[in-house]
Amino acid sequence: MLRLVAVLLLCLTGLAQAQAPPAPDPGNDRVYRPGLSAICALGQRQSAGCAAIRAREILDAAAPPWSAIGRVNFGGLSQRSHCTGTLVAEDRVLTAAHCLYNAARKRWLPPESLRFVAGYQRSTGIGVAGVTGYVLDPVHDPDSPVFHGAVATDWAVLVLDAPLGATVGTLPLAGPEAAGEITLAGYAGLRPHVLSRARACPLESARAGGAEILATSCAAMQGDSGAPLLVMTPTGPAIRGVLSAVTTTPDGPRALAIPIDTLPVTP
Repeated sequence: MLRLVAVLLLCLTGLAQAQAPPAPDPGNDRVYRPGLSAICALGQRQSAGCAAIRAREILDAAAPPWSAIGRVNFGGLSQRSHCTGTLVAEDRVLTAAHCLYNAARKRWLPPESLRFVAGYQRSTGIGVAGVTGYVLDPVHDPDSPVFHGAVATDWAVLVLDAPLGATVGTLPLAGPEAAGEITLAGYAGLRPHVLSRARACPLESARAGGAEILATSCAAMQGDSGAPLLVMTPTGPAIRGVLSAVTTTPDGPRALAIPIDTLPVTP
């Protein structure tokens, strides 16, 4: 079992500065290796990480079942950002909590500043809705300037002002018996206008902040935050986890996700 001690949050931000990753645990410094990072980041020369992002399969976001996945967009006077989210009910979108937190200003984003665009590709979407509110893990206080960055609590459910899922579809949550190929689908910052996926990514047991999480070798970067980690079952994709962050290990980068069975939602 990997013990992962340093993570890089994946929300793609415009002018706001990203949060620094937590300091490595001195008792596990053999795991934390900043020099091993092959994660593609905007503004950097193309690396092995960038090549892995470019190699991801581009999906038809307007066609089911992929139309249930979309972009969570925020636009303000000093910041523009996007993450990935998934419709899990007609008016509910599962994403990452850190996507809703402005690290530069140390405050949570107002719901009315958010938009969810379902089936987004190349500047158009098949459905758009505003956000009237969101639900966070109880560890988070929307009235507090403090963000608790543990991977296990980095989830959020957006409440939409329109039942988009009724027309574009939703994705089911994977039950404990679900089996199949593991894939990650999101709007990576290198290709923010297309939905792409990394395929055949084995899952590994991992712990972060004392909690069990999911780790995978799926190529991921900024913009993929909140993306669904999917199990490709015989009846279609089902959500196994929610992408939160990336870490580096001696075996290479790992994408970290919150297991769906630890969230207060049921398959």
